[in-house]
Amino acid sequence: EENKILDKMHRQKVAEVEKLSQTVRELEEAVLAGGAVANAVRDYQRKVQEMN
Repeated sequence: EENKILDKMHRQKVAEVEKLSQTVRELEEAVLAGGAVANAVRDYQRKVQEMN
């Protein structure tokens, strides 16, 4: 009986870790995408300044 409880708790913890890992991956992708947007904005600003 104790083993069943421990197994259930272990499965729940594994599921929590998998969910957190997915969240971290999504946040990493968002940060990278944000960096790409920031680079594009800087390039655009530089081109506008060069035209003036």
